[in-house]
Amino acid sequence: MWEARADIDERRENPQTEHNGFMILVDRVSAFCQAHGTPQINPTQLATSLWSLSHGIATLEANQLLDIFDRTVTAESIFDDSAKRILASVFASRPW
Repeated sequence: MWEARADIDERRENPQTEHNGFMILVDRVSAFCQAHGTPQINPTQLATSLWSLSHGIATLEANQLLDIFDRTVTAESIFDDSAKRILASVFASRPW
């Protein structure tokens, strides 16, 4: 489950330039928060939550373990449901 990366120190040195895809997600989450009147939410934290969710689902799906307990689950359906729950809880409580 955990990647053994020999270059982790190098990757952590400059995450903003080395991880452009993630920064696009942060930008889109920030725009979403602004559009929904919640600019006080930390877009990096919310983007990290969504990225972690999608990465976990992708890892389980790649290892053919996502539907081990419920054969009706698909990667798309579980992401859609879980992301909606994360967003609903964030915007309901506005913790960030």
